[in-house]
Amino acid sequence: MKMTRTQPHPVDARTLNAVNHVVESMQTAIEAVLQRVLGVTDPEYEDVLQNSLVRVITTLDREAYRGDCPLSSWAALIARKAAADALRDRYRQRRVFVHDETGESWSTFAMAAAGPEEQIQARERLKRFNKALSRLGQGSALVVYLHGVLGYELTEIAAMVGISVAAAQSRLVRGRREIAHRLGRG
Repeated sequence: MKMTRTQPHPVDARTLNAVNHVVESMQTAIEAVLQRVLGVTDPEYEDVLQNSLVRVITTLDREAYRGDCPLSSWAALIARKAAADALRDRYRQRRVFVHDETGESWSTFAMAAAGPEEQIQARERLKRFNKALSRLGQGSALVVYLHGVLGYELTEIAAMVGISVAAAQSRLVRGRREIAHRLGRG
């Protein structure tokens, strides 16, 4: 079976102007949200703006917009979610994974500024942490990973795993205690 490329339908100037007007109004709404949530000087502002526009256009393309609210409000909601995702990702990237023997924290930025010896020591601590995490029971390991590494809240974890918030808290406490014991800190 031979596949052929279909030619796009020609678009008249009036339709093109209408599409441009809609995109501009959505972009204005998106920019307003991102300026409030991130600020214009945020280094990821342009990326989140583009991500928001892509999400809006993709959703429109899939015909998922039902028209229950104005298009600009809907685009603003998508922008808020994109900004929250970007902030959550940034938080997770900067999250402290391990502590050294003096109690000082190692973050992504600290690793970049550390010398080669400190980086090797941090990698070794991270390997020990990963080994201790892998020896936990599956339930506790998952909760510790979701909370401590990915930054999810206990309510989110409980919903994802299908347990109560109290059970998630219990698994988190047990998991942390077990990791501290395995690392010789408990």
